[in-house]
Order: sequence, then structure tokens, then C-alpha cells
Amino acid sequence: MKKPHIFITMEQETKPKRKIKPNITKTQWLGFIRHTLTMVGGGFIASGQLTEAEAMEGIGYIVGAVGFVWSFIKNN
Repeated sequence: MKKPHIFITMEQETKPKRKIKPNITKTQWLGFIRHTLTMVGGGFIASGQLTEAEAMEGIGYIVGAVGFVWSFIKNN
């Protein structure tokens, strides 16, 4: 019975490792930003520094601005 070869050859050792690049869409990024801003806004509301209306308005402005800038950069 033949024993399995457990040693790594030089060729196997020097192969470049394949990097995994995540494919995140614009919609996913904007959703991530919106959820992050919602959590931050919730903290400000809980501490009494903002009202709920002010937080939602600010989040809407920021997400809208990010989407506008993203589209402008991508299309030019």
C-alpha cells in the first residue's frame, strides 16, 4: 500500500493566492450607509440631542448626497 505524499513542493508553495474581492452594489452600499446613519441618529435621539424628525431628515439628505456624488463620479 502506497503512503500519501504529505510534503508541499516548491511549485505549490510559491503559487500566488487568489484574492477574493467582494462584489458590493451601489444599492447595498447606500443601504449600509443608511442603516449606519440610522443607528447614529438613534443614539442622538436617545440622548436628547435630536428629534426623530431632524434625524430622519438628516439621514435622507446624506444618503441622497452620497447617491448623487456616486452617480456623478461613475458616469463621468
